[in-house]
Amino acid sequence: QIMAQMLSFRPAVSEVYSAMFPKLLLPVMWENSANVIGITRFLQVYLEKDPQGIVSSDRLKDLLGAFQKLLVHRSTDFLALDLCRNIVQYIPMSALQQYIKSIFSHPFGKLDPAKHPTRRFVTAVTAFHMHFVLIHGFQLWAQIINSINAGMLGTFLSQVIIPNAVHVTSSFDRRLVGTALIRVALGEDANHFFSALSPTGAQPSPIPAAQIWPS
Repeated sequence: QIMAQMLSFRPAVSEVYSAMFPKLLLPVMWENSANVIGITRFLQVYLEKDPQGIVSSDRLKDLLGAFQKLLVHRSTDFLALDLCRNIVQYIPMSALQQYIKSIFSHPFGKLDPAKHPTRRFVTAVTAFHMHFVLIHGFQLWAQIINSINAGMLGTFLSQVIIPNAVHVTSSFDRRLVGTALIRVALGEDANHFFSALSPTGAQPSPIPAAQIWPS
């Protein structure tokens, strides 16, 4: 975590940090659970500082491998979504195109109630998806969701996103989730949004602002 903080203060990635990056993606580095939070934070900062370097050095696959490692364990699955937020924010969509469906679909398997997902994981999923909406727009987000399973968008919105928006604990993330939902519900994608929530054509009940953007 100290290395991540030091990197965050630098205007660009130096050779020292560039050499460190591939080593931190080696499986052996993830075997000690005490390393996981610090490495994840370092990768998040590195993504912010040098996304083009990650793409040009063909390290994106390795980075997505780290995402999958984090997702496997209940103790770190929420960190996988934190890492992915930086991936979808800083890596160009042209480079992500072939991976984006997998990035979305892998966490969905852990949302099955039979697997007893933790609230921390479900709220991390909620924050990740609303983060994506703010960056890339509702239409692309909806297209990806429905490409995984036709008609899935409405179910995901009504059973995961909206009910869990109120449980997001971070002040920053609550505002992020609230802003995304309000922009979609009141913006040019409103018809698509409410149609997904009410595919039969019935007028859905309005969503109280206090529910999606608690003070």
